[in-house]
Amino acid sequence: MYSYCYVYSVLGILFHCVVLCIVCVCVCVCVCVCKCVLYHCHRVSTQLQFTNISYHIISYHIILYHFIYIGLLRENLLHLR
Repeated sequence: MYSYCYVYSVLGILFHCVVLCIVCVCVCVCVCVCKCVLYHCHRVSTQLQFTNISYHIISYHIILYHFIYIGLLRENLLHLR
């Protein structure tokens, strides 16, 4: 009778260890997936931010170029009079 109790307690401990290992693996997989999703979202948002910044810099240079060009045209027209 004593040996059966010992076997059941060992099997119970083994079962709990297996369940704990499965839970740990599931948690690790969930953490890895969340980390990958967050990394991808961060990369995309950073890329969009750089694209937005590049767009503003390019539009700023185009506007600045037009102001300089219009200013030079005015100066040339005033010198021609």
